[in-house]
Amino acid sequence: MKKINYLFIVFGFIVLICFGSQEALATVEFYDQVNVNKTELYRYPEGRSTVHHRVNGLTITGYIPNPSGGVNLPNDRLSGLWVPAGYRAIVTENDNYKGRTLTVENRSGNLNRTWINSVLSSTTIDSGGIINLSEYGLSRKVSSIIVEQIKNDATNPIVYEDHGFGARSQILNVGNYRKKNLSFGNDRISSIRVPKGYTVQMWDDDKYKDRNYTFVGPINIPFLEGFNDKVSSLKVWKN
Repeated sequence: MKKINYLFIVFGFIVLICFGSQEALATVEFYDQVNVNKTELYRYPEGRSTVHHRVNGLTITGYIPNPSGGVNLPNDRLSGLWVPAGYRAIVTENDNYKGRTLTVENRSGNLNRTWINSVLSSTTIDSGGIINLSEYGLSRKVSSIIVEQIKNDATNPIVYEDHGFGARSQILNVGNYRKKNLSFGNDRISSIRVPKGYTVQMWDDDKYKDRNYTFVGPINIPFLEGFNDKVSSLKVWKN
């Protein structure tokens, strides 16, 4: 009887290792070229990466560091990508998560794409398979990458002090916020996440006046192009 119990324990331990390894090894696949051969494949796990530059004599080359320590994607070489179920990939045109942005999510096999030309323009398309970046004018123009697990998403909107969802952050509840209510100070917001079911409106004046932008979730903006470090008041409500 003890031998049988030991066998079950060992079997369960092996299964746990196998399934745990599969989840840990889940990666977004980035392609140098989009074709049947999928040449120059780069696998990136969860993490944030922006372009670094390497100087070799008179030659300067750029690359986007791989968080796993694996092969690095050369700067301005990305042409296509594939996202596994439960993951999100955000790619931006410029360094430090700035410029035109494409967000690709895979929720249980349903692929959602959000294309952001500017802070005011975004489009979501449902599709599947490998995403060809030439459809969005981003082929061989990507300099920053963010890979995330969707299960870790917050249930409330969040604003961040730094671009790429970095530095200090503040979770927003439904209500009105003036500069005195912003935890890390006035004119400091650089990026924002708004989950489904919420809307956030921002103003560059303390009393909900002057220039403003409205963000309807779900949307993740790694850099508030044209509105960076300018927010002085905002309102949050449920749709």
